[in-house]
Amino acid sequence: MEALRASASTFQDDLLDENCSSSSSFSNMTQAFSQRISELQQLVCFRVEDSVKHIFVRDIQGIEASVRALEQLFDELRQRTQQEMASVPKARALLQAAELQQQHLQQISSNLPQHLPSTCPAPAAAPAAAAAAHQQGAAVKQQGAAGTAVLGVRGATSTAAAADDARGSKAADKRRKDGPAAARPAPAAAPRWYVTAAELASVPSYIKGRLTLEKVNAAVDELAGFAEACAKAMASVARNQLARVGAEERIRLQELYHSIANKDAAKGRFWFLENDLRAGTAVKMDKSGKSMLMLLRHLGRLQEVRAVLESMGSVTAYVLQAQA
Repeated sequence: MEALRASASTFQDDLLDENCSSSSSFSNMTQAFSQRISELQQLVCFRVEDSVKHIFVRDIQGIEASVRALEQLFDELRQRTQQEMASVPKARALLQAAELQQQHLQQISSNLPQHLPSTCPAPAAAPAAAAAAHQQGAAVKQQGAAGTAVLGVRGATSTAAAADDARGSKAADKRRKDGPAAARPAPAAAPRWYVTAAELASVPSYIKGRLTLEKVNAAVDELAGFAEACAKAMASVARNQLARVGAEERIRLQELYHSIANKDAAKGRFWFLENDLRAGTAVKMDKSGKSMLMLLRHLGRLQEVRAVLESMGSVTAYVLQAQA
């Protein structure tokens, strides 16, 4: 009887344990269902309807484009910063060189004399001043000649004066024959009308090619030198001072004087021949030299003049234009 009671008590305890475990499992299952339902409710809140889906897609694409643009801008800023940092040493070196140059100029300025003679050539617009200087020089020469005559060399002075009179009369006859424009004195220096960066930038690329501003202005200097040498030769022809020149060269210079120097486009101006470019360094008689001449003609620095000579055939001269 007691054994039966013991077994009944044990069965009752087992049944209570099973009920407790079953209730615990049911509670866990209920909690899991509740959590899943909450997640589904949140997903429903995030759900986008098909009717407005394109609006959100467009906004997302716009945000993506803005982010990419910001990334590109950031890369450009970083590259620019690196370039600026790389140029800092160069800027410092340039600043040091400028300070050194300033010190040199201050030292030169502190040691300058009170008066410096002017080295600038007389402007072409002041022929009266040049004529006055010429008359003053002639007066000084006459005074020197008079002093020499007082010292006892009157015979030699008389001979020199007679020769000067003869040359003066010949030059006067030449000027009367060629006209007043031929007797006009040329300026002391050829015009150097340099090209600016804005002018060079305005030239079409098929004319400019690979020419730089430094090369173009160096060519302007060199062509002015050719023109000054040619003007000196033409002045010798006008003064009939060709005694030391060979016969062929004398004939060539005289033909140039009458065929080119007396033309309306070249009277009283500086000009040079195309053949003079054979001795050039900045402008040569090649494809680059022709491009340089074409560019300067396009910018109004040169004017082309053609003539036919008996000794040279067809020649081309370029007249330098002065800045207005």
